[in-house]
Amino acid sequence: MTTLTRLVVFVGALFVLSGCDLIGEKSETKSGIAGKGVKLNDSQGKIGDGSSFGWSALKCELVQGKTQWRLGDWSTRDDHENTDPYTVSIDSPTGGSESGKWGEYSTDNDGGFEVSSSIVRIKMVELSQCKVTTTTKIAYTTKDWLCGGDYIKVDGTDCAIDTIQKMNAVYPQTK
Repeated sequence: MTTLTRLVVFVGALFVLSGCDLIGEKSETKSGIAGKGVKLNDSQGKIGDGSSFGWSALKCELVQGKTQWRLGDWSTRDDHENTDPYTVSIDSPTGGSESGKWGEYSTDNDGGFEVSSSIVRIKMVELSQCKVTTTTKIAYTTKDWLCGGDYIKVDGTDCAIDTIQKMNAVYPQTK
């Protein structure tokens, strides 16, 4: 009788733990989004689960509607040779610019250019499987916000976000 009681308690405990998702993962990925992702300049159609963290103005940025990504922090624009391979910029397809083009910039009086304030830069933890190139596929949630410590998918691998910030700074003009 004691053995039967122990078995029933053990099975009941396993049932409760699996219901709370303490055994295994509820989602197939830490990034909160299924699929392999999209290539450079393509629009991501899936929204995903959202951040696993509560909102913090110090370590999170709004990503809702920012369905396209570009390589680097966009201060280098198309200079892929000198771009940090662990940094991507995300924005909406129109980029929030007056011209309706992604990554549009305006020249300031000092010869620099001001990046659209809607662009968000994501710096990933530097692991070899998280290196981004022009042929990489990336997936990330576009539901509400992302924070440092969340994950994005790089060619099917979950990669941790080190820092995330808005790109509303002035950079020197590059040629």
